[in-house]
Amino acid sequence: MNKTTVDRLPKKEYLRLTLEKIKEENKLLIWKSRQLTVTWFVIAHCMYQCFMNKNLEVIFQCDTDEKVKTVHFHHFEVLYKNLDPFILMVLGTVEMFEKYIIFRQSNSRIIGTPSGADVIASRNPNIIFSDEMSIQKFQELTVASSLPSINSGGQFIGVATTKPDTYFMTLVNDMGKTMGKSRVPTVPWETVQDHMQFRHNRNGWAVLKINYKTDPEKRTDAWKKWASKGYTTETWSQEMEMNENALSGKPVFSDVPDDIYVAGLDYQPGRTMCRSFDFGAELGCCVFAFQNTKGQLIVLKEIKVFNGTTEDLAKEVEEESNRLIEKYPKIEFQDFCDVAGTHRTSNADTTDLDILATHGFYPTYQWQFIETRLDKMRKLYRKINDKDYGILIDSNECEFIVQGMMGKYGYQNKANPKPMDSFYADVLDALGYMVDGLYYHTDQQEEEMEEPDNEGHFRLNSSGLPME
Repeated sequence: MNKTTVDRLPKKEYLRLTLEKIKEENKLLIWKSRQLTVTWFVIAHCMYQCFMNKNLEVIFQCDTDEKVKTVHFHHFEVLYKNLDPFILMVLGTVEMFEKYIIFRQSNSRIIGTPSGADVIASRNPNIIFSDEMSIQKFQELTVASSLPSINSGGQFIGVATTKPDTYFMTLVNDMGKTMGKSRVPTVPWETVQDHMQFRHNRNGWAVLKINYKTDPEKRTDAWKKWASKGYTTETWSQEMEMNENALSGKPVFSDVPDDIYVAGLDYQPGRTMCRSFDFGAELGCCVFAFQNTKGQLIVLKEIKVFNGTTEDLAKEVEEESNRLIEKYPKIEFQDFCDVAGTHRTSNADTTDLDILATHGFYPTYQWQFIETRLDKMRKLYRKINDKDYGILIDSNECEFIVQGMMGKYGYQNKANPKPMDSFYADVLDALGYMVDGLYYHTDQQEEEMEEPDNEGHFRLNSSGLPME
């Protein structure tokens, strides 16, 4: 009977660079494409650490007990049994049980567990390897129970492919609600090598992003043709191209060029700075932008206040505005907002506009069909001449706007073709009110529209008075 041939772990540069990050970071998320042998590699790393360190405790975790046993312990067994006999003699005996792997010479151990906090919370592991983290049911509980071990010198390595709207992707995208004030800038990605990036997020996690194309052998048409068998276009886009929005339904904005997202955009002195507000109980936000001398709309910043009040939002906008005034004393502002800011609820004595007025903000507003406003925004990411787009967005300061335009702002479904209500909708609505006001004259259907009997369809000037 022929003996089964076992391939060695590939000698790849991206794996060497991954190992460097594993050695450097104690809170590391590896966001990857499939077909990169990352799970095998991390298991091999954990095996080496257990051989070389006394009394080490490592946890292998996946979504189920069965998968830990049939995948992770199986991978370990294959790696162990194919080690050189001399190395095995020097390193000592390893005994494998259903949920434990014991290293007799070093007295180290590996424990297998499904997703959740129970095992982790009852122990003080040195390394926690959470694999396929994005499909686990209790991702947030796993992380919470791991923090005491991590903060006392342990390490957490979370590995997963792209699964939108999961806690893993929330950590990767640095988009949790409790990160602090929004004026803390988004951390830009650093290029490790082609198709491989790294950054330290504001939420305390380090993220290594590895696309399959970082391996030169996987950039050929022949490899892609072989590897893509059985995938639909959408699943390939999500699992391999790492597109979070591939399976999320029809996006509101399509064919948006990547060139409109630019890190580190600057204000052009002498231009009017526009501020646009959207109000909400879960998220209040404001967008800062200006039109440059080329006629482009330059979107500089989004300010977000989660679960706050309009007063909280106004204070943050005022702080940001004062910083601009300190740097550019002659700067002038123009403000826009949602017509809903004029409404007074049954238990409120003031409107959102009343609150903004106490801070010196007097936004204009107008009633408008949503699709008309969205069409104006779509026109802006087309080229206004041979080389310039009508809009540029700071990718460091406008994370929700960027993610929304890349596909997370989508329509609900075919039966209800309205944009989904979400945090991405809120910031893009704020931007839309500004676009609607600045490009008011571009309305092509305005004369044909029948506007509702709504007191807020007129526009106000900077003093808060109606414009004729």
